[in-house]
Amino acid sequence: MKLAVYSPALNEAATVGSLLDSIPPNIGGITTLTKIVVDDGSSDGTAEIARRHGAEVVRHERNLGTGRAFMSGVQASIATGADIIVSIDADGQFSATDIPALIAPILRS
Repeated sequence: MKLAVYSPALNEAATVGSLLDSIPPNIGGITTLTKIVVDDGSSDGTAEIARRHGAEVVRHERNLGTGRAFMSGVQASIATGADIIVSIDADGQFSATDIPALIAPILRS
C-alpha cells in the first residue's frame, strides 16, 4: 500500500522540518511513503526546508487559504498513486508518530 502524508503550510519554516522528520519512515503494510508539503505562499523559506527534509513541495505563489491548500494536498497525493492519504498540520500541533495507529484499521481491512 502507498501512503501519502501531506501538510498544508504557511510560514512554518520553524516547524516543518521537525514534523517531516517525525513521520515514521517504516510502517508495516506500507510499501511507499510520500511526504508532501503544500506551501501556501510562505515568505520564510518553508518550501526549501521541506525539500531538505525529503518532501515534495506544491507551491502556491500567493496565499490561497486553508481550503485550497487542502485541495492541492489531496490532488498531489492522488497523483502519487496513494492508496491512503493523511493530512497533518505543519505547525506540529499533531504528532506524526500517531500515523501508524491512525491508518491501522485501513490496513487491516
